[in-house]
Order: sequence, then C-alpha cells, then structure tokens
Amino acid sequence: KDLEKKSPAQLFAILKKSDPIRAKNIDAKNPVRLIRAIEICRALGSVPDTKCKIPNTKYQFLQIGIAREKEELHQRIKLNVKNRLENGMIAEVEKLKESGLSWKKIESFGLSFRLIPQFIRKEIKNEEELAEKIYLAEKNYAKRQMTWFKKDKRIKWLNNYEDIEIDVEKFLYTR
Repeated sequence: KDLEKKSPAQLFAILKKSDPIRAKNIDAKNPVRLIRAIEICRALGSVPDTKCKIPNTKYQFLQIGIAREKEELHQRIKLNVKNRLENGMIAEVEKLKESGLSWKKIESFGLSFRLIPQFIRKEIKNEEELAEKIYLAEKNYAKRQMTWFKKDKRIKWLNNYEDIEIDVEKFLYTR
C-alpha cells in the first residue's frame, strides 16, 4: 500500500535499484506495472524474464497478423471512438461513478476511461475535444502494439483475406 502513494518516477527508481534488468524493459510511467514488478522482485529477489519462450510442443501452429495501412487503421480507430461515444460510453462512466466507484478506479479501466472522467469534471471542454484525445491515445496505443507484435518473427503478416485463406489451407494440408 505504501507503493501506491509513490509517483511513477519514485517507483521506477525503486525497481531500478532492485532489478536493473527488469527496469530496462518496463514502462516507467505505468504505476500498476511498476508496483507489480517491485512486489515480484521483493518476493522472488528479481522479476523473472517474461520473454516469450516457445515450449517444445507436439503441435504446430500458424500465427497471422492482419496488416493494415496506417491511414486505414487510423480511420478505423476514429470510427470506433465515434461509435462508442454515440452508443453511450459517457453515460456508462457516469453510471460507474454513481454506483460508488472512485474516479481513480474508473480511470484504471483503460484509455477511454482515463479521459471521460476529465470530460465529466469539465477538465475537457467538449465532446469533440474528448473524441480527439481518445483517438490520439488509442492511435498511440495501436502504434505501441504494432511495435511489440512486429518483434515476434513467428507472426506472418498478411493484408487480405484471400492470402490468409491460402496460407491457412497450405498450413493445414502440408502438415
């Protein structure tokens, strides 16, 4: 509980001192992950390596990533934000608050849930500004996800469903 009172910078300093290897690979601005890493480090002496290790398995598998042009991805994100706002996302957050949840708890639910309380508290001027802030946050998140997934050499990136179908058939019938 004492860790929750510390800033992300303070948490990062604690982790860096106890486990410098883990500190190199963690989001220094994410207090939830920093606290968890510190807790694991205190319990085990260090944070175990979380790199994906493929166990020896009798199964073969095919991983497919759907490649999208950046502009198409950005338009899809923008449309998704618009649809969620039109379908009552703000009202959903208001109901969560009315049910007794704190702003801090609601904001811990994710990107949009971090921004909508600011709109409700009038820290964000209008719904257009809210939509733009959510869009930018989600666009940046998608960029980080793509950076992460691109490192995984097992993923075969395809951009149309015909290619996916062909690759799946090849995979299934050549095993």
